[in-house]
Amino acid sequence: NPFKIYTGRPVRNVDGWKLTFPKESGDIITGYRKLGYNIFGFGGVTQFANEYTALRKFFKPGEFIYYGPDLDEETFQTRPCEYFLLNYSSEITNRVLKSDKFFLFLNLSETHYPYDHGNELPKDILKLATNLKQVVNKRVNRCAMIDLIKKDKEVFSKLHRMQIESLKVVDTKLQKLVFEILGNTQTLILFIFSADHGDKFGEFY
Repeated sequence: NPFKIYTGRPVRNVDGWKLTFPKESGDIITGYRKLGYNIFGFGGVTQFANEYTALRKFFKPGEFIYYGPDLDEETFQTRPCEYFLLNYSSEITNRVLKSDKFFLFLNLSETHYPYDHGNELPKDILKLATNLKQVVNKRVNRCAMIDLIKKDKEVFSKLHRMQIESLKVVDTKLQKLVFEILGNTQTLILFIFSADHGDKFGEFY
């Protein structure tokens, strides 16, 4: 559950301590809603594709705008620019600043595989798309993919560099959005950056 904050060991133990706002709310979004905040969500990965997906259930109708493809799972194909919500920073700013109190959730898809940001994916990456997706998305035992990783070590290195480049793009675009919001409100804004997982590019530890 990405909308609950857990502490303690092991990290994935859902019975660990939970910090929510207010505590009886069960999740952060419900907590802020109870405190009178307007909720805004924007996303691009397919886990937010429709109101029936697990991650969208925390948002009420009209609270979330999805920019990605209408698919059950990401594909290793070049994504068009309109799939990336940070290309709509002015629209997002105008929407949220109509509220005096708001909770804004952004799901940034640039750093999710296939690690593009509107640019064309390299042909050698597309050639191994199916196997690469299985490896980086943990769909199979990585030990079964050792031969592929050894054979295409440079491809995995390129994937790693692609994710870093996507992160740089996110950094630049997010700065634009942050400055637009801060430049149009006197409200103190709290920013929280988080990730639900990392990716491996051939490593096993």
